[in-house]
Amino acid sequence: MPLTQAARAPRFDFSRDVVAFAGIAANQQTDCAISREALDDWFHAEGKGPEGYLQAFCLNRREVQAMARELYLHEKVPSDGAVLVKTVDVPRLRTQIKSGRITRN
Repeated sequence: MPLTQAARAPRFDFSRDVVAFAGIAANQQTDCAISREALDDWFHAEGKGPEGYLQAFCLNRREVQAMARELYLHEKVPSDGAVLVKTVDVPRLRTQIKSGRITRN
């Protein structure tokens, strides 16, 4: 089932150290997030604080959403349905995006 992105604005979640954003699958909201570490390591957000993490997410929204969609469609998702893009996932997901494996919505 495809994961599309909801209109809810992204936010920095201090308790989880992630930028959280919403996806929609089967007409239900799915929680998605990208870790602060991934934003630091791959999206040049290191040392920029919560606003910098949000800015890095917004500047790279399409790629991050594509990564979340890939995880949702092709990886094991926790029972709560939440999708988390971690720094270790980014190189592999970028390769999959470039190869065209990702389903575009």
